[in-house]
Amino acid sequence: MAAKRAKARDLTIPKPVNPERRAACLSDVELFLTSYFGSVFYEPFTDDRREMMRDIVAAAMYGGDQSIAGPRGEGKTRLALYVALFLMLSGLSRFPIVIGKSQSKAQNELKTIKDKLQQSKDFRDDFPEIGYPFQAVGGWSSRGRMQTVAGEHTNIEIAADHIIFPTIRGLPWGSVAQGQIIACLGIDGPIRGTNYRDERPTIAIIDDMEDREAAASDAIIEKNEEILEQDIAGLGASSERISRVMLCTIQNRKCIAYKYTDPAQKPSWRGKRFRKMIKPPDRMDLVEQYIELRKNRKDDDPDAREAFRLWKDNQDAIEAGAVISNPYSYSKKTHADGEPLELSAVHAYYNRVADVGAKAVATEIDNDPPEDVGPVGSGLTAE
Repeated sequence: MAAKRAKARDLTIPKPVNPERRAACLSDVELFLTSYFGSVFYEPFTDDRREMMRDIVAAAMYGGDQSIAGPRGEGKTRLALYVALFLMLSGLSRFPIVIGKSQSKAQNELKTIKDKLQQSKDFRDDFPEIGYPFQAVGGWSSRGRMQTVAGEHTNIEIAADHIIFPTIRGLPWGSVAQGQIIACLGIDGPIRGTNYRDERPTIAIIDDMEDREAAASDAIIEKNEEILEQDIAGLGASSERISRVMLCTIQNRKCIAYKYTDPAQKPSWRGKRFRKMIKPPDRMDLVEQYIELRKNRKDDDPDAREAFRLWKDNQDAIEAGAVISNPYSYSKKTHADGEPLELSAVHAYYNRVADVGAKAVATEIDNDPPEDVGPVGSGLTAE
């Protein structure tokens, strides 16, 4: 009976369905993401997102540190996680660790990766040595302890804060299932000394580590900088310095994101800042007219449809000359009047300016916070 049960647990790994696509995707990160995770990356990639991907891959290949500030809400977290998956399968980084602003958020993101590995049919078809073992585990992590292929334990492991891929050797097409590890931790988690099965991280992807409170507190900024330069920098093996890539959104001119993307303050991090509105429209007088009409909407026009009609009737003139980084970032929904909610990414950008203010948009969307003005503080520190 024990032998019969062991045989029932033993997985048979079929050949890849599309080996040509598999080989192509292992050498092209954008093709990898769109081919196997199209439900996540369904919009065309913008130039800044391509640059983020290239920088993460370059850091894994050649080492060093890189900081990138991108607009809020543009999917930096998803990008970081799935590029980390590409690094693991392509052999560029055996153990990426993604560090976010909180432990619980990091664990939720890792669960999403696990679910996608189990649900993507195309991924399972082209990488059966990865997809089939994950599907066999399903929602029961304990099944991984008994899982075998050709009588050998795969040693797959799925935990709240890390995933260890199966180890499967001897496949005729060359297995990429080599026991790679991915971990997700919060900046508030136990970063120092991270080690699984005597392996230490090979690249750290730091994703939006600051919330509003952290970005406004001198004491928290100092603490987080110590974590970056001591705890995270010391994660690698003794003979190898870990590469660090920081994806962030600037919130003010003193936060970690601002400091680490400023080449004058942190030249070794090769900081980059991406704006959403690269070049504003030529007719800012029309834009200001629209913003005022939207802000001062009438009581019987709660959705500012009068302002919408102004934009629609003059769209070509209003948007002339504008250059925006992501032309796909606007609502595709329809209003109750049968018209679209928004007509373009430029329209959506100035809707946000009207609704939350130019300062908030300049800070979180364009990564260009204005100089702080107001009363000078008393000089008292937290200490």
